[in-house]
Amino acid sequence: MTEMRRSEENPILIPMSENTWEADGAFNGCPIYDGSKTHFVYRAVSQPQEIAGFELPLSQSVMQ
Repeated sequence: MTEMRRSEENPILIPMSENTWEADGAFNGCPIYDGSKTHFVYRAVSQPQEIAGFELPLSQSVMQ
C-alpha cells in the first residue's frame, strides 16, 4: 500500500497556464486508490470563457 504524507513543501499543485482548462487555479488534491493504481483527483479553474454572452471561469474535477 502507498503511504501519503503531508508535504513540507507548498504548493504541491499549481495551475498550468499552458492548459486553458486549469490556467486560473488548481487545488483540493486528493489521492484515490483503485486496486494497484493511485490516482490524484484535483479541482481546476479555467481561464474565463464566453458562455451565453458572459465571460465565466469553469471549475471542474480532474483525475491524473
